[in-house]
Amino acid sequence: METTSYHHVCTEGLGNCDLFIDREDFVMGFNKLAIAFKLGPYPVEIASATEMANHIHFLPNGIELYIFYDLMRFERSYSMYYSEKYGISKVFKGVRHQILDCGATDNKYLRDVIGYIYRNPVHHKVTSNPYIYEWSTFKVHFDNMEYIGKKREIVKNLTQRQKQKLLRTKESIPDDWEIDSNGMVSMKTIVNTSHIENIMRTNNSLSYYINKGDEDDTMECPSRFTDSSARMLMLKIMKIKLGIDVPKELLEEQGEELDRANGGFKSLMERRNCRVNANSLVKSLSPAQREILIKEMVRNFGVSMKVINRIM
Repeated sequence: METTSYHHVCTEGLGNCDLFIDREDFVMGFNKLAIAFKLGPYPVEIASATEMANHIHFLPNGIELYIFYDLMRFERSYSMYYSEKYGISKVFKGVRHQILDCGATDNKYLRDVIGYIYRNPVHHKVTSNPYIYEWSTFKVHFDNMEYIGKKREIVKNLTQRQKQKLLRTKESIPDDWEIDSNGMVSMKTIVNTSHIENIMRTNNSLSYYINKGDEDDTMECPSRFTDSSARMLMLKIMKIKLGIDVPKELLEEQGEELDRANGGFKSLMERRNCRVNANSLVKSLSPAQREILIKEMVRNFGVSMKVINRIM
């Protein structure tokens, strides 16, 4: 018989677009996550979750096969919403994900994973304060909502049809589900707070693991970016975002995949010249421009700092 355990689920950062572009997308992401994991044929409880612009981390407690099934439900449902809004179909197509078994309840690795999920906005330089990040479930544990951030008003006396319309679903919504004035399922509905509170035992312990600062890249989905593709992205950001005059031929020379598709390969000397010319452009950037460039690559495209440090 398969056993129930905690699993760290993370999706790979999208390389060509953001998964959550505006507030409505973040709200709909949590709504779709709750519906997929709580209302399907294989319900699985979620202990914690954090949405980033181009990926998501969360900690479900259940059988791995059921978690995979519910994850596919979430991806299909959110993809349909995304396609209707932005005209981009199958946004998750080709995106890798990890479902990692965290083992027994009382172990350091599981506590490290929980800390990492809630520290993720700091890891990606979105905020310096993980406690006030809006799109994580941290605030519902140990009644932190009483002390941190604005309380969202819960809308009362909604009919079943009104709930379904707000959440954009045909699924039957339970009477005890809370929906706030933004049309979002409340964080306390999305997660079962007893999981984190039983694992961490105290709010101080939860804060300790969030603030540990272990930058463990093994907790992230592997980056799809090679040094070459990251360098290509870097030059495009420099040209579009920073207004740097990047020579057209340099952008073309970075496209090694296109050359392979046409049956040709760059010589070692040509590729070396590409790296040298790109490095020269990077060195000409001001500290402020470098900071913008790094933040854009990490936050919006999920390029790992290991790759960035190598190419810059």
